[in-house]
Amino acid sequence: MKPDELKLFLALADEHGGPYNPSQGKFARDIGKEMGMHPKRINYLCEKWTQKGRYEYGTCVDLGWLTPQGFIMVKAEEWLPGNSGRFVGDEPSKSPEPTVVRGPGTLSGG
Repeated sequence: MKPDELKLFLALADEHGGPYNPSQGKFARDIGKEMGMHPKRINYLCEKWTQKGRYEYGTCVDLGWLTPQGFIMVKAEEWLPGNSGRFVGDEPSKSPEPTVVRGPGTLSGG
């Protein structure tokens, strides 16, 4: 997570106090505006968190709430060592080396 994303995520968790609790405190829209973030950035981050299962919303992406998964990540402080702002679930997956398959009929000079 980038610093602005992390700050917004933690502030949202702090405001709501628990998962599925949007009636408490401010929404991402309000918090981001106070931080000076562009509305499109706020919407992008909320959608990103939704795709990772950390956030949910009804009709407006920036008026949502953290899911239990998102809130547990905040409370457990599951950060990767030396990579402040990255959750354990954010590690890039290691894909195997690509395999080159050669079919019959290889071209040859001659």
